[in-house]
Amino acid sequence: MESEVVHRRCLRSSLAVALGLLVGLTGASLLYSSLHPCPADDFGQVQAGHLRRLDGNAEKGRVIFLGSSTFQGLDTGSVTARPLNLGLGGDTVQGLRERLRTYSSPKDASAIVLNIGLNDIVRGVEVDRLPYQQLLSELPVHVPLFVLGLQAVRRAVPDEEERINRAVVEANARLSALCAARRACRYLGNPVDSAVRSEPFLWEPDGLHLSAAGYVRLRAALVQGLAAGGVAP
Repeated sequence: MESEVVHRRCLRSSLAVALGLLVGLTGASLLYSSLHPCPADDFGQVQAGHLRRLDGNAEKGRVIFLGSSTFQGLDTGSVTARPLNLGLGGDTVQGLRERLRTYSSPKDASAIVLNIGLNDIVRGVEVDRLPYQQLLSELPVHVPLFVLGLQAVRRAVPDEEERINRAVVEANARLSALCAARRACRYLGNPVDSAVRSEPFLWEPDGLHLSAAGYVRLRAALVQGLAAGGVAP
């Protein structure tokens, strides 16, 4: 049902642009297109809507995973018995803050696992501009929090890889310090960070996302880290 509505909207938008270009009403047609975007434009919003529904009907006591594509692609059921995966590919620190305002499940969670910020860094946002402190302050203080450090990346252009990974180190140091200052917070180092040069198979060809082997490494580290913090597998 929802996909059909989106498809019809995209069709109307495409026709409006084509008609506008034909008769010279470019501004009007582009305005219509911006108000009625195609799936490529609002796919993230559709996904976010699915996650809101998932949050809205979740049972209490779940271990909630909050993050972007690293968590969206994670088999959270192999990490803990009662997970709720609210990872959203492409998300940012500010994007997650906005999503959290619509969620009700975090206050009733048994634990929260957080991993966010790599997309910001890849897009060139300076680490000191990332609203990590505000994000952590918006998470319920009575719920145990586990902060997973960002993963390093592999890039074909050495200067780009160096820039991103230098920022990743900076972001992880900041996250670790913020977590240390918070009650019931445990920082977990990312298990692939030291493997950028020695184990390239831990990444997909894009050098950003983890491969199946990378996820095996990540799952093991999460199981161990959560167990150390009192969360059973």
